Amino acid sequence: MEGADELYTTDSLPEVRRRRHPFTLAHAEAELAAPAALLAPIDDLRKAVGRTYWTAQTSAPAHRALRELRRRAKLGDAAAVRAREALERLWDAGDRVPRAQRESSPEYVDAEQALDGLPGLGGERAALLLSGTRQQSEATGRDREARKEDHHRARRMLVSDARNVFGTDRF
Repeated sequence: MEGADELYTTDSLPEVRRRRHPFTLAHAEAELAAPAALLAPIDDLRKAVGRTYWTAQTSAPAHRALRELRRRAKLGDAAAVRAREALERLWDAGDRVPRAQRESSPEYVDAEQALDGLPGLGGERAALLLSGTRQQSEATGRDREARKEDHHRARRMLVSDARNVFGTDRF
């Protein structure tokens, strides 16, 4: 879970993958050693962690790009301010411009040029920003929080079920 969170702040996918491996091994050990009554909650926890990890892998790069753009704009980088404003106009036009016509819209062209003029951003991160929408950006935050809550719920259920199975809930 910490590794998945880390993907939102740094491009550390190889390190996160290395950190996920011990979790996979611990899950396998738990499946081998746990009583049958705990197998479903153990698997629910594995699935919750997996969904969090997958969500982070798919949405964190765009999140990082947007955060970097906003940071640079806040510091007064004129090119970043122009790019952020152009991106905002593109996102504002999102409801008016059909998806199929988006790339030929003046807002898209302006945002693309502004992002291209931003040193150090890179084509891949610019493409992530151009392909997104305000709704997607907002949904990313909601999805991230929902995945965390799913994980906490699955972990609480596993602990509760384990205490019940092992009789430690009676103390």
